[in-house]
Amino acid sequence: MQELLEELLEANRHQRHDFLNHLQVIWGFLRIKKEERAVQYMQDVTEYLQGLRELNNFANIQLAADLTAKALKLGLIKGFRISVPEPWDTKDENIPKVRDFLNEFWERLVPIVSDSDMNINLVFTKGKIILDEHNKKEDFPWSDFCAIGDKYGYKNQVEDNKLTYCIEG
Repeated sequence: MQELLEELLEANRHQRHDFLNHLQVIWGFLRIKKEERAVQYMQDVTEYLQGLRELNNFANIQLAADLTAKALKLGLIKGFRISVPEPWDTKDENIPKVRDFLNEFWERLVPIVSDSDMNINLVFTKGKIILDEHNKKEDFPWSDFCAIGDKYGYKNQVEDNKLTYCIEG
């Protein structure tokens, strides 16, 4: 628990720094009379913050806190969105396994989403986690992500540049 608190405090520092940077970017666009760019940037920041808000749809507060800390540390990356459109839950006995899976998954995902050419959605929905890569890059490492699912015993399938892990069922 101490580690998670430290992670959240560090993520909070990142968020505060990012927030000030976002304000400076918007201010800069307005100063140079690029109102449309300022509005688009505000929309991007709003979408990012809405994704963070959706992390509250995790029933387990440890998973919610862990993913929130990771997302805050990552910050706004234009081509990356997290979505939890409805309450997401897993059995209590599965929490440690799901957390370990998500930690390994996230570690592999971060360098990829940092690539500005990528457009990735990560969706948590009823017993599933879906990784959706929209640019249809042929060099996307689908097999690496399937291997992570296999390691944790989660059935997974890639179809139409979308990887679905079955976490429950």
